[in-house]
Amino acid sequence: MNRNPLPWIGQGDIAADYLRDFHTKDNKLSLWKVEEDRSNLDRTIAAYVSMWSRPDNFSCLLFPTEVLDHLTLIREPQPGNTQDEVANFWHFNLVELTGSKIVALVRNILDSEYDIVIRDIEELSNSLAHSVQAEHIPFRKLSKPWQEHLNRRLGQQGLL
Repeated sequence: MNRNPLPWIGQGDIAADYLRDFHTKDNKLSLWKVEEDRSNLDRTIAAYVSMWSRPDNFSCLLFPTEVLDHLTLIREPQPGNTQDEVANFWHFNLVELTGSKIVALVRNILDSEYDIVIRDIEELSNSLAHSVQAEHIPFRKLSKPWQEHLNRRLGQQGLL
């Protein structure tokens, strides 16, 4: 478990940069359901980054669904907006959020068995190439920088 990748972060805390994952729009927070065994994690990440305009590193917080169950948060099913039609159904929003609800959510996550998932561009490239090969994501729908990156990095290895 990669809970504190920075040595100066104390127990029960996370780097402030991870709070960007709690960016709301219209008082909604976009979340993805990852199976407990993480069987859909790589596909979910590939779907998410497939919408990026250029390759970059990725990080996110994973936390048990029980964290949401202990709070009075409204879940609204809302298909994602990625190139992976199946992964889109793993997306939902928390709605009618307030500042105190977000603070309570973060506190409950910090008190849970959360995990920080970090993927570098090479790992993302492999996940994205797998999703393209499995026909989960159409290669032609990726941004030009992603297409060029995958062609350059993986095409020469025979992965595309």
